[in-house]
Amino acid sequence: MFVGELLYEEAVYTVLHQLNLPKTERTLLLGYLQQVFAECPVDHQHFVQSLKQKKAPAHNLKVTVLKAENLTPKNLNGSSDPFCTVGLTQGVEAPRLSREFSSCESLIEVLPDRTDTCKSCLNPEWNATFYMRINDVNSSVFSLYIWNEAQESSLLQDLGKVTSWQGAKTLSRRVVRRIKRLSSTDGPSRFKTESDFLGLLKVPLKVSTRGE
Repeated sequence: MFVGELLYEEAVYTVLHQLNLPKTERTLLLGYLQQVFAECPVDHQHFVQSLKQKKAPAHNLKVTVLKAENLTPKNLNGSSDPFCTVGLTQGVEAPRLSREFSSCESLIEVLPDRTDTCKSCLNPEWNATFYMRINDVNSSVFSLYIWNEAQESSLLQDLGKVTSWQGAKTLSRRVVRRIKRLSSTDGPSRFKTESDFLGLLKVPLKVSTRGE
């Protein structure tokens, strides 16, 4: 295949898979390429149809999670051990999460990428970069959830860590959570990855007609 043919194929393939390109503009661009490369209209249409059968290019999203500020203290000593779970979901509706008790187990399955945990910190800096495959540009939403890492300890140990009214409230929530865990018909293992919910961010993906 000659260089001109390679350029022709690459140009047509690019126009066919340009993101969010209006149909009328796509048709005009394909017609322009047919003229530029002096192709027979019939051969051009056959070539376009053959390229439509080729696998579409993969699209990826690069995200860097930098930091958070002024997080709610969730530990008994007035601090938190925050980490993030991130990924792409479909649709903008966030799952309903209890303000006091939230399990991240199901969300970790949906959003498998996570940052490291910043210990005893309310202003964490993660500086973590992730690469995500985009399956559907039109409906994908970047989702980020912030959690306080679960800490397993005895009630006596917890009592010794309480240093504030906020810590006392946190302890009362943990007691209720343990009661729920013991009374659960699914057994304690279901709550193995349970962590306190701290916040979330959802950003629908948007791509301009230039594919940017």
